[in-house]
Amino acid sequence: MPELTPPKIHILLASYNGSEFIVEQLNSIFSQLHQNIKVTIRDDGSIDNTVELINNYKTNKNVDMTLIENTSNKKGHSSNFAALSEIALKSDCNYFCFSDQDDVWHSNKLSLLMSEMQGLEKSHANSIPILLHSDLVVVDAELKEIAPSFVKFQGLPNPKKHSFPEFSYQNVVTGCTCMFNKALLNIAVPIPACSPVHDWWFALCAQSFGIVKFIDVPLINYRQHGVNSIGATHVEDQRSFFKKYIYQSLVKFPFLLSSAIEQAKYLKGLDGCEGFKINGDYNKYIIEFSNIKNMSFIERSKYVRTNFNNRSTGELVYLNLVFFSVKWL
Repeated sequence: MPELTPPKIHILLASYNGSEFIVEQLNSIFSQLHQNIKVTIRDDGSIDNTVELINNYKTNKNVDMTLIENTSNKKGHSSNFAALSEIALKSDCNYFCFSDQDDVWHSNKLSLLMSEMQGLEKSHANSIPILLHSDLVVVDAELKEIAPSFVKFQGLPNPKKHSFPEFSYQNVVTGCTCMFNKALLNIAVPIPACSPVHDWWFALCAQSFGIVKFIDVPLINYRQHGVNSIGATHVEDQRSFFKKYIYQSLVKFPFLLSSAIEQAKYLKGLDGCEGFKINGDYNKYIIEFSNIKNMSFIERSKYVRTNFNNRSTGELVYLNLVFFSVKWL
């Protein structure tokens, strides 16, 4: 009996001035153990030779790869992945992965995720929205290991236990590790303009209407080279009063929280989309969080005490100020 052809996976890769690393990333994608793939690259107006390298790669390697050049005035990491997601709606594939331009995928990334995906679809239903994500190895520009686990390096909450209400205001999903199915794509696209980042939005939709599963192994070498769109910062540096990161975070957090609240409002409006209802008790958490800007100061203080009860007194004072200030953001 002939072997069955594995399902085709559509890789959505965002590029911008990526000439230093993009060939190495493409090599790691096209040398996956799972061989049935297609790649769509959307370049965001590179001024180096990224586009030339991509075109040369396609010609010399004879791979299933499409390059789309962004000629609009709308630029940026998030808008690039939003555009790629809309392109994916027209794809003939049922499975998708986001990709950055500067990482290196482990050879078993797609095969392991596809095995998990098919197992979940068999246990539930092919039409249920599913998102899988994994850990990463943090490496420097030369791929030397900085930390064996991105999750621990960043001090993230345990992704296996992360759920609502925490999911409303903190993301633990890294987009370049994700695999998701067409059912999720149909719900999550278009990505709302208020969403802080594409991977958080996809994870919220999957958690709300379907399944999010964390694969507790690193499947990517996550390269840090000084100009990452997001990047990794050690948890000790995040919390050190002698590092600029903590002060930048204190300034940014109110605006991030405001965007997260607007994102929750949009999510609430999707209830019933594609015939799916928000899972279990999640709806009440989403409704409560999306209504924070309309709460009284006392109601917001109660929300902070309930959801951040393990924080220090100083942190609670700061959080109360932030949750109070978002009313005007």
